[in-house]
Amino acid sequence: MSISNDDARPTRGGIFILSLGIATATTANGMQVCNLVLCDCCTDCDVATLTLELYVEILHPYLEHEKAVTIADEKGLWIIILL
Repeated sequence: MSISNDDARPTRGGIFILSLGIATATTANGMQVCNLVLCDCCTDCDVATLTLELYVEILHPYLEHEKAVTIADEKGLWIIILL
């Protein structure tokens, strides 16, 4: 392929490739930010859940339940039902 002085295809092609590279990098950066936000949200939900579980367990300890019924099924496995 020969390029003359009046041929604008290489310039337009180069601009297209650079623009596509910038768009791809921007999209990848945006996806990374969304991923970090999602991970942060999941971590916050996990911490809140564990905190609430600990709070409820402190208020109502396992050993202070009113009744505990133990049942053995036909396979000899023990099932504990807390009432």
